[in-house]
Amino acid sequence: MEHVATELHAKRKPDLIEVFGWKVFYNPSKEHHYSTTRCDPFTGKTIGEPGKYRARSISYCVFGYESADWKVSYSWNNGDDQPPTRQQEKGDIVVSDIRAKEFDAAMLIGYETAGREIGYWGNYFLRSVRQNGGLATAQRMLRKKMKSVSEQTKGFRALIEAGRLDLSLENLVLQARFRSLFTKEELSEAKRRLDMIPNYARRMPVAPDKNHPDDLQDEKEYVEGAKKRITVNAYERDPKARKACLKRHGYRCAVCNINFQEVYGDIGKRFIHVHHKKPLAGRRKDYIVSPTIDLIPVCPNCHAMLHTSSPPLGIAELKEKMRRGNELKKKG
Repeated sequence: MEHVATELHAKRKPDLIEVFGWKVFYNPSKEHHYSTTRCDPFTGKTIGEPGKYRARSISYCVFGYESADWKVSYSWNNGDDQPPTRQQEKGDIVVSDIRAKEFDAAMLIGYETAGREIGYWGNYFLRSVRQNGGLATAQRMLRKKMKSVSEQTKGFRALIEAGRLDLSLENLVLQARFRSLFTKEELSEAKRRLDMIPNYARRMPVAPDKNHPDDLQDEKEYVEGAKKRITVNAYERDPKARKACLKRHGYRCAVCNINFQEVYGDIGKRFIHVHHKKPLAGRRKDYIVSPTIDLIPVCPNCHAMLHTSSPPLGIAELKEKMRRGNELKKKG
C-alpha cells in the first residue's frame, strides 16, 4: 500500500484509482506562504525585515471506501518527500470531507476522459471546478430545472452523441458513493435529466453472434447533410480518413498496445482496424468526421470488444476492463 501511495504522491495530482478491488484516492496539498512584518504602533513604519513563513498543509492517500468508512490512510506533512505517516481505521481525516474531495477528483477525471475519448473539452466546466470545487459546481448546475431536450447543455449533448453518458455529471451524482453529498431535489433532477435522453444513447449489451464491427451493412443508409449518403462504418473504411487517422496515431492498438508488424513481421505491416468513436445514431445531420479525433486504431479483438455494447465502450473503459482481467488472472 505504501508503495502505491508514494507513487501517487510523487505525481502531486488528484487521482482516483482501484487496486485489487480497493478504491484509492489521493489528494495533494497546496503549500501556502505568507509573510509578517513588525510595525511601530505610533509611526506605522516597518521595523526590521519581514518574516516569511510556510503554512502547514497535509497531502493524504486513502485506501478502501466501504459505506462511509476508510480503512487505511497515508499522509505527508507539508507535502514533503519523507516516508508517509500511516493511520489504520479511523483517524483525523474527516470522511465527509474525503468524499467531497473524491467527488472533485472524479469530476476532473471525467473532464479529462471526455476530452481524450470524444474530443470534448469543457473549459468553462473545468474553470468552475477549479475555482469553486466540484461539489459546488455540480450543485449549481443541478439547480436549474431542465424542461426539455432542447435545454441540454453543449457538453451533455456531446456525451449523448458519443453514447458516453457514463461520463456525465448526472451519472456521477447518482453513484452510491456520492449520493449523500446531494439533496433529494438535486438527485431527482439528475435522474430526470438522464430519463430524458433518447433510447439510442442508452447503452445495451450486444450478443456475440451480432457483434461484427468490421462488416458493412449496405442495406442501411443514413443521410449526412443534404446531399451525401453514407453506409455504416463508411468512415472506418474511407481511405483518406483512415490514412489521416493512422498518420496521427500510428499502427499500434490504442487498447492492448499490439503492433502486428512487431509480432508477425512483414505480413503484419500496416495492418490495423480503425474504430469510429462516435456511434452512428448520435451523429447530427451536419456531422463532419475528424479523422484524428473521431477515429482510433485498434486490433480486431479489441474492436470487437468495444462493440460488445451499443453505444460502444470507450477506449479507457476497455483498457480498465483488461487491466482488471489481468489482475484476476495473476491472483488465480
